[in-house]
Amino acid sequence: MPSQLLTRVQRLTNPTVARDVNRFAGTSGNPDVPPHPLNTLGDQANPPTTLNTQAHWAFGIGDPFDNPTSITIHGTSGWPSYQSAINSGTLLKSLGDEWQWSRNLQRWDDGRGVGPQYTIDPNGTILPIIGPEDSDGDLLRTYHNETMNCCSIGVEQGDFADNPHVILPVTTNRFLYRLNQSPGVTNTTEDLAGMKLYALLHPTDQEDLNLLWIALDTYAGPGDLPNTRFGNWRNSLFTDRDYRSLTILCRFLAENNSIPRNFPTLPYVARDLDSGDSAVFRQLLLGDPTCDQIANRMGLDVAVARAGGAAWNAAYTSTANESSALKRWKNFFGLPPTRSRATLPSYMGFISHFINGGHPCPGPYFDWHRFAREMWDWWWYPFDFTATPREPTTAPRPYRQARRATRLVEYYYDAVGGDADYASVRRLDAPPPGPGSYEQFQLAQDVPVHSLANGVIVAARLPIASTGGASNGFLLTRHEVFLPDRVEDTRIRYDSPPTRVWSLIRFVSAPGFSVSQISLTNPEWLNRFVMRLKECELAIAYHTAHSDVAAWRRAWGHLPIPADPRATATAVPTVGEQIERDARAYRTLADDLNAGKLVMFPRDVAGEATTVRTVLGDYIGKPGDLGDGTFGIQVEIFSQDPLPVPEAVSQTISVLEDPLWTSVTAAARHESAAADDLPAAGVICSYPMDQFLRWINRITWRHEWQKYSVLDFSTNPPVDAPAPARPNSRTSF
Repeated sequence: MPSQLLTRVQRLTNPTVARDVNRFAGTSGNPDVPPHPLNTLGDQANPPTTLNTQAHWAFGIGDPFDNPTSITIHGTSGWPSYQSAINSGTLLKSLGDEWQWSRNLQRWDDGRGVGPQYTIDPNGTILPIIGPEDSDGDLLRTYHNETMNCCSIGVEQGDFADNPHVILPVTTNRFLYRLNQSPGVTNTTEDLAGMKLYALLHPTDQEDLNLLWIALDTYAGPGDLPNTRFGNWRNSLFTDRDYRSLTILCRFLAENNSIPRNFPTLPYVARDLDSGDSAVFRQLLLGDPTCDQIANRMGLDVAVARAGGAAWNAAYTSTANESSALKRWKNFFGLPPTRSRATLPSYMGFISHFINGGHPCPGPYFDWHRFAREMWDWWWYPFDFTATPREPTTAPRPYRQARRATRLVEYYYDAVGGDADYASVRRLDAPPPGPGSYEQFQLAQDVPVHSLANGVIVAARLPIASTGGASNGFLLTRHEVFLPDRVEDTRIRYDSPPTRVWSLIRFVSAPGFSVSQISLTNPEWLNRFVMRLKECELAIAYHTAHSDVAAWRRAWGHLPIPADPRATATAVPTVGEQIERDARAYRTLADDLNAGKLVMFPRDVAGEATTVRTVLGDYIGKPGDLGDGTFGIQVEIFSQDPLPVPEAVSQTISVLEDPLWTSVTAAARHESAAADDLPAAGVICSYPMDQFLRWINRITWRHEWQKYSVLDFSTNPPVDAPAPARPNSRTSF
């Protein structure tokens, strides 16, 4: 049991829906009045007219869910509040409100048993729907993803999706409120670039307040855009709180069920639209770490796939082993199932509902590239190289504006440059205390700099107009590094506390940054910060002006997670309290950032504002002046406790005498855990960048690769797959 990850899930969990659904465990029957025999339900031309009225579990619901191989990400076609979880619970109790023809069951179905194992609302609350109410236990089987119900865990998210009851642009709606009440604001007025903000109050008399951004035609963010494949989509964007909680939940589900943190190379494609395209399938196949084993099982020659061309096209459409390209596609995901399980080896990892047929969720505006990066434990290089000539590139990474054809890659393993290239731009004449403590890289001014790994931002400074001398910009981030118990172990222990590792990137600049607008010139963490500040301030202004409205008072006081009588920590704040905390803290931070001041970000402590996080590979700025007229960045990776990284050096931090260090180590800066505190004396264990990345990525890859070891359920013991010579060879297209 990955107890450390489970604890993070439980902090965000509201168990009330699962508690209600679980009351009907063991019930069965078909209490339609009158009852519908199977031959009637199988008559597609004549839908039934009566509905279930007695709560029960449908046939197959609640069976033990053994050996899932994937996790399906959904987008709810319902109100994006906790009501979506209640609706899913209603369906799992077989109280559907309409009959629909099920392609999977080949009969009329009134929604009985249709629902995921989990739902996440826009406020970031995790709501189990059936089975373990606190996630500590075995999952139960449900119907949520057509033929993949046998092998895929379902996680819904609240957004507008393609709900036909939501009409945009909104003119009048009893649930949706345009928060910006400034004179002249219309339905096409931007609240931030390419987006407008609404508040959703739902359900009636028990309102939850959800702050939702809607994309306009000028939206330039990532997605399957222009939206030509998703009919009637309502353009709602998933919230940052949703992504955070989704990541926390999915990291736990992946570890607890031994599912690799693997993603399709092309996450936006769909069986219904793309299965006939041999080039698309080729990328899916070759992008999978077990492509050789999967191709062999499917009767395909992986060498032919790598070569491409006419021979591959003929092989993909051949009827020698499959009757159609569609079946090839399904077979890649392990379908049709054998003994209610996927046929292995097959794809294992994360998928959309749309990728294997049926409802097109989570839709065109779900940021798969951000979700994947936040799921991974990789560490990546902070800048990239061009192929020819080999030099630091000025091109941005494509995932900031990802489109359907943008491939998901791991930038460490797929990087053009290697250790020798990074060494070629490393300054060997670094000033004391010397290269063992930190590394400087000399770069052109317009080379994009990226975050090394996922983490919580401790402190930062974004330099304003330069007055000469060294740039004072920096980003200090705290990362969690989970490790095996012993060096020789191949599995990471997620039931042991993580080691805290910090990264300090100095001399970084952010030319043209804004604390009042989002843009590609802003660091990505700053764009998310600006969105949260804007939504909080608009919500407070609207609430103040409408505090006499009972629905708004109820929504402002909504408690997303019930108080746990066993808890000793401070209770989770109401929605309104968290909005007010964030607005106060973020406004001060924004003003200080705008003034070029050193900024200390919220601690991970109960009662404070929401922490500001950076995601693996986030754009964080450009190289600044190193102090001698040359431009570059300084990278320092360090921990308090020594790690077995080659060439590690025990040193004093390079910024010991800087106000930066005295501020982040002040007595008032204690974090929630003592291990999160930085040492005031500044004695650290420092690691060369290339050595640390090689060391940590090898550990991460060995752990993930073990999850592919069960290749065939018919063998006993399981077949162990040899690790590839080079992980994730997604470049062989």
